[in-house]
Amino acid sequence: VCSFFRQLAHDLEMPPTTTCAALAILHAYKAERDRPGGSGFDTEGKQLGAASSAREKEKSPLEWYKVECAAAVLLACKSGEVARKVRDVVNVTHLRGSSSSQPIQVTAEFWDLRDAVVAAEQDLLRALGFGVRPDLPFAFLLNYLRALAAPAALASTAYTLLVESFDVDLAGRYLPHVIAAGCIYAASLVTEIPLDPPSWHQVISVSRADLEDVAATLVALLEQAAARLPPKPAPITEAEVEAAKEEDEKKSREFRLWLRATK
Repeated sequence: VCSFFRQLAHDLEMPPTTTCAALAILHAYKAERDRPGGSGFDTEGKQLGAASSAREKEKSPLEWYKVECAAAVLLACKSGEVARKVRDVVNVTHLRGSSSSQPIQVTAEFWDLRDAVVAAEQDLLRALGFGVRPDLPFAFLLNYLRALAAPAALASTAYTLLVESFDVDLAGRYLPHVIAAGCIYAASLVTEIPLDPPSWHQVISVSRADLEDVAATLVALLEQAAARLPPKPAPITEAEVEAAKEEDEKKSREFRLWLRATK
């Protein structure tokens, strides 16, 4: 789900903060949707909007999780005042979510997908009680890095980890300032740059156990991403380098001889 979502965000050229807000919305929706008695349910325990969503699911040309990703993108763009047209979101979702390499035409398929995205958007709003402006840890991260006078390498690593952390639902377990501190701690471990003072996290009321838990989650996320990477190519030997140079020189000599012959 997160891989497909990030493809959408990349193609729509969404800012990192808007992308993370959309992922936070998606995680919160799934948690609320699966929680009996949550705000996405009525007094009888029935899920709000289930009937309308069922109709749209039947007509949707794509899997429903892809439609929910598109709906989260729309909500995050609207709440963050990032202008993205519904038509563009539908086009990119279809292009990324189907086997077709051509933009979707304005046919019944387009309108079915558009109606499905709008229905999913309404489901998200109902389930979250219209609370679609999540508190993001970015401001805390920048303030903590400035206070620690963190080097550029550590700061950039911490920022990257924070952006990637939204692939898992850390926001459902920790407050934003704890997530920001955990990203800084994990970045310190990755870059092997010590933080001064060592007890800096106590000043912002974050326990060592929470730091280590957030860092462990991030490291596990990095390991999963590394496992999906293609294997590294075999290193080039010096003999192969010399052979390539000789081949280039041979082609260069042949080209010069051809130029002389044509004069």
